[in-house]
Amino acid sequence: MEITPNKWQRAKAVFDAALQRPPEERASFLALACPEDDIRQQVEQLLLNHEQAGSFLSKPAIEVPKTERFVAGSIVAGHFKIVRLLGKGGMGEVFEAEDLKMFGRQVALKFLPQELAHDRQMRERFEREAKAASALDHPNICTVYEIGEHEGHPFMAMQYLDGQTLQERIQGKLLKIATVLDLGIQIADALDAAHSKSIIHRDVKPANIFVTTREQAKILDFGLAKQQLVHRARAVEAVDGSTVSLPQESLTSPGAALGTIAYMSPEQGRGEDLDARTDLFSFGAVLYEMATGQHAFSGRTTGVIHDAILNREPTSARQSNPHVPLELERIIAKALEKDREVRYQHAADVRADLKRLKRESESGRLSTIAAPSIGRATRSFPLRFGPWTLVFLGILVIASAFLAFRTWSKRQELFHVEIKQRRLTANPGDNPVDWPLISSDAKYLAYSDKGGIRIKLLETGELQTIPPPTNFKPGRDAWTPAAWFPDSTRILVNGTQSGTSSIWIVSILRGTARLLRESSRAWSVAPNGSLIVFTTGTLSTLWKVESEIWLMGPDGDNARRFLVADQDSGFTRVMWQPNGQGIAYLKITGGDNSIETRDLQSRLGTVIWADPNLQDFCFLRDGRVIFSRVRGYYEATDADLWGIKLDLSTGKPRARPVQLISWPSSNLQLLSATADGSHLVFLKSSYQTQVYVGELEGGGSRLKLPPRVLTHGEAIHRPTAWTPDSKAVLFSSDLNGSWDIYKQALDKNEPELLISGPEFKIDPRLSPDDKWILYTTAAISDPYQIAATTPVFIKRVPVSGGAPQLIASARGQINPFRCGRGPGECVWAEVSAVSR
Repeated sequence: MEITPNKWQRAKAVFDAALQRPPEERASFLALACPEDDIRQQVEQLLLNHEQAGSFLSKPAIEVPKTERFVAGSIVAGHFKIVRLLGKGGMGEVFEAEDLKMFGRQVALKFLPQELAHDRQMRERFEREAKAASALDHPNICTVYEIGEHEGHPFMAMQYLDGQTLQERIQGKLLKIATVLDLGIQIADALDAAHSKSIIHRDVKPANIFVTTREQAKILDFGLAKQQLVHRARAVEAVDGSTVSLPQESLTSPGAALGTIAYMSPEQGRGEDLDARTDLFSFGAVLYEMATGQHAFSGRTTGVIHDAILNREPTSARQSNPHVPLELERIIAKALEKDREVRYQHAADVRADLKRLKRESESGRLSTIAAPSIGRATRSFPLRFGPWTLVFLGILVIASAFLAFRTWSKRQELFHVEIKQRRLTANPGDNPVDWPLISSDAKYLAYSDKGGIRIKLLETGELQTIPPPTNFKPGRDAWTPAAWFPDSTRILVNGTQSGTSSIWIVSILRGTARLLRESSRAWSVAPNGSLIVFTTGTLSTLWKVESEIWLMGPDGDNARRFLVADQDSGFTRVMWQPNGQGIAYLKITGGDNSIETRDLQSRLGTVIWADPNLQDFCFLRDGRVIFSRVRGYYEATDADLWGIKLDLSTGKPRARPVQLISWPSSNLQLLSATADGSHLVFLKSSYQTQVYVGELEGGGSRLKLPPRVLTHGEAIHRPTAWTPDSKAVLFSSDLNGSWDIYKQALDKNEPELLISGPEFKIDPRLSPDDKWILYTTAAISDPYQIAATTPVFIKRVPVSGGAPQLIASARGQINPFRCGRGPGECVWAEVSAVSR
C-alpha cells in the first residue's frame, strides 16, 4: 500500500493518540479520527506491531535467543554484537548490542521495521532523525554514535538508556515539584541546544522524553525534526564533521500538521510555518502534565482536542494541584500562550525562569515546595578583586596519609592508636589526586589524577597508569577507582561522562578495562568477591548522593535492587561490612548525615552514628568504624578522625565515639582500609588561594599569559585594591592564623603586614581621595561565623599608617560597601535575617 508523506504523518499522529487510550476504546476512536481506509489500516498495523512486541524503550528488556532479524551474538556492521531485542514497535526495532570497537560499550541499535525498510519516504525520515540527533552533542539529548547500513537496512547506534519514558513516569500521577523543576531545566536546556542549531523537534511530548535511573532527562525521536531556514536549505554540522543538507521541502509540506495532537501548538495544528516557539508550547504542555498528572488539552476525539488547543484555556495548574507554586503556574501559562508572539520566545528564557524558581524553592522562600537539600549547607563569602589582579581559587594541597593502629582496649572500649603518618603522593597543585584506595593486602594504592588512574606499588613506589577509554575527554570526563577486588589484581572503576557514571572492571595485570554497567556508580566488592554493591538515581552530583542501592554479580550479572531511599534522603559511600552479611552507607537527609548498617537477609537497618558534620567512614575487620568529621565551610574547615566500636552480633555501638586525631584547616575524606585493619588511607586536603598579576597587551585589549604569581604560602589571599601608585596590591589573608590586612609590592617576594589584631579584618579598599584604607571587621576571629545579627564595623586607617577609626556600624555580611570622603558617608548591602 503506497502512502503519501502527508498521510503517513497523519497516521503517526493518530497512532500516538491511540496509544493514550485503553485498548477497548481504540476501535471507536479510530473510526472517528481517521475515516479514510488507507490511513486507518496503517494505524491498525502500527498498533498490531506495538502490541505484539512492545514499544521502543518502554518495557523491560527480555532475553530472546533469536529474533526475526538477528540471533543473539550476530555481528552488525563489523563491530556491533547483538545481545537481545529491546523492543519492536510500529516505528522501529531496537536491539541491545555491544560496540566491540569501544571496549564493549552498550548501545541501542535502531532499525526500521522490515516491512518499511524499503519505503523511500520512511528511509528519508529515518535518516533525517539520525542526522538531526547526531548534529546535537548535549547531555540531555539521546546521543547518536553512528549512522550506518547493514545488508541494505539503515540503522543508527544510539546511547543505551536505563530508565523509563516520562510518559511512563507520569502515568496519570503528578510528580514532585522538585522533580518537575529538575527535569524541566534539563529539557529546556536540550531544546535550547537544538534551537541554537536551528533544529526544531516538532514532536515534544512525554513519550519522547526518557528519564534515566539517575534522573537525567533525554530527548528522543528527532524523526519530525525540521531545520529552521533562512534560505531554502542550510547545512547542519554532524558529529563526524561532515555536513548534511536538510531542504525544507523534504521535511514538511504546506498544510501538513505534524506531531502528536495533544501537544501540538496552535500554529502547528493549523499547518502554518513553524519556528522554535512551537516546541516551547509543546514543552509547556509537558510541564503541565508533570505538575498535574493531567493533559493540558484532552478530549475523546482529535477534533475536540484540536479545538481545545485553538480556542480553550486549560484548567489552572494550581486548581489541579494546589501544591504548584504560583511562579510555576505563570511559567506554564506563558509557555501555553496561543499567540506565539506573547509566548516564551526562547528555550533559554524558560530555563532561566525554572532555575530561578528552583533556587527560591531550595532557599525555603516558597512555602508550597518541600525541596530537599542534599549535602552540607555552605555559606557564601563575597569576593571583589582589584583591576588586572587575578586570583587562582581552589588550589588544593592534597595528600594521602597512612595510619597504623596499635592496640584496642577491651576494658575501656576505647581506641588507643599510634599515629604514623606517611604522605603517599606529592602531586603539584595543578594536578590534584583523588579517590585513593588501598588494596586489601596493603600492596597497592590506586588513585586518579589528570593522567588517569595510577596504581602505585607501595613497597617500591613503582607506578602503573590505566588511561580512560579513548572517547573520554580530559578535563571534562572522570575516570576514578571505586573498589578493589579481594585478590588485589582487579579493580572497579567509575567512568563519568556528561554527569552520567558507568561501572568498569580493570585488570591491573593486563591494564585492560571492560564495561560492566551504565548509569550506575560502583562502591564496594563483597569480602569474598561474589557481589558488587552500586547505586543509581543521582540526587546530587557534587556529593555523589543517589537514591537506590543495588547488588550484582562480579561480572555485572543478576543485578537487583536492594534498597530505596526515603523521600528527601539519599545514599553515598556504600560499603560491605567485614563479615559480608550486610552493607553500610552514609545516609544524607537534608543537612543531617548518619552512618547506617543494613542486614542482607532481614534488611533491617541500624543507625551507628548521626552527625551533620559526618564526612566519610570505613569499616575495619574487628568491628571498628573510623569516620571523619568536618566543621566549617570550604576554606575554613577543620577535620577530625573518630573511632567507634560495634557489637558485630547486633550491629549497634558498644560505646560513644572517641576522637583519634584532629587536623585544623583541612578536609578528610575517601577513607579505605586493608583487610586486617592495620592500615588506613584517606585524602587530606586543604584550601588556599594565591594572587596573580597579569600584564595587558594589544593596547589593553587582552591579558598576556601566563600571569605571574605574586603571593606564596599555604593561606587564603583575597586581593581587593591597588595602592595609589599601582605598585602594590592590598589584600586580606589568614597567613598568620588570623585574618589581617597586607600590602604586597609587585617587586617584592614577601607581603607587608598593615593591620593586625585578634578580630578578623577583610576587604581592604582605598577611599576616593586615596588617603585612607577602609576595611570591615567584627569582634570575632572567623568571618565565616558571621550571623545576620553579628555587629560588623567599617573602619579606616591612614595610608601612611596610624590608629583605626570607626566609620560606620552594621549587622551581618555587609559586602559590598563603598565610602565617600568623609566619616559616615558609606553605603553597603546588608543581609537580613531572612536572607534578603
